[in-house]
Amino acid sequence: MNICDAYRIALLLKDDLKNGMGGQEEQYMGPMMLGQVYNVCGNVSGAISELEEAITLVKGTRYEEAIIISLYLALAHLTLDSDQDQSMAWVEEGIKELDGFKQSEVYQQKLAGTYAFKSIIWFKKGDYQNSRYYNPRTGRLDYRGGSRTTYRTRPASFMDSYYGFRVGPAFTTVSSDDPYLDGSSMKTGLNVGFAAGFGISNHTPLYLETGIYYTQKGGKGKADGTRFTYNLDYLEFPLVFKYKHYVDNAFSVEPFIGGYVACGVGGNIKDFGQREAYKSFSDSPYTFQRFDGGLRLGCGLRYDMLYADVTYDLGLANVSHNAFDDARNSALMLNFGIEF
Repeated sequence: MNICDAYRIALLLKDDLKNGMGGQEEQYMGPMMLGQVYNVCGNVSGAISELEEAITLVKGTRYEEAIIISLYLALAHLTLDSDQDQSMAWVEEGIKELDGFKQSEVYQQKLAGTYAFKSIIWFKKGDYQNSRYYNPRTGRLDYRGGSRTTYRTRPASFMDSYYGFRVGPAFTTVSSDDPYLDGSSMKTGLNVGFAAGFGISNHTPLYLETGIYYTQKGGKGKADGTRFTYNLDYLEFPLVFKYKHYVDNAFSVEPFIGGYVACGVGGNIKDFGQREAYKSFSDSPYTFQRFDGGLRLGCGLRYDMLYADVTYDLGLANVSHNAFDDARNSALMLNFGIEF
């Protein structure tokens, strides 16, 4: 039988089914066979039209469970070389239809075959990052870990999010041209808060991270032989860009850079000469302005859910009330916590 004979037989079958030969539910067979013939002839548009008609006819019949996903995969195969996005759309539509038959004995088998076809489409697109074997460190597929290897615990597009709790010591100074506000000797405080990060790229592990922290800043100094301790307590709101370099499936190195804004919420200035303590933030010329801001940079390490980083804050705002005698915060912080 040549292709011309197959075409004539397919047309006759389609006409006979429309005219009542067989049952109403068997009508899908005509366009299904004709679509295959068009495919062999290279008539892709004709094949697509016939297969779409076959899908419409088979829905709601007793053959739907057995045939529907095969028809969608046949459509996807037609454009596999020319339009992978269209192929993927048909496969996804087929998976939605297949979800209606989850109780079927062959559901898992058909679903596995469908996802195997999806992997072929990803391969055609060169979209290896969608594979569970994709290793971000090398940019290649890596099967050395066996079937249990998973190099990424996040969506392949990197457009995921994460949340974390951080706590640790802060080593801080507040340097000023005014000797009565100069706490350029380091003091130790607490840094504690929550962070949230959101992916901003489909193909690069670049994240925008923000959060809220309670940070004890300030410093120690001496003026006219009198010791002072400056305790400046802030609520800080950082905003940084973070890049995650995945060394393997569990460990990542995460440098970041950005800025922060802060609002003073408490603290005191201790005058050891007068044995007095007064509020750090007020309108007095020998106290500090409440609002601060500056640059933030650092690098984090993550292993599974465990997280640690080194963060440096460089204050750019003058927190002194005197425009001629600047006062600026700085802080080196060690943070430890968890991420999920």
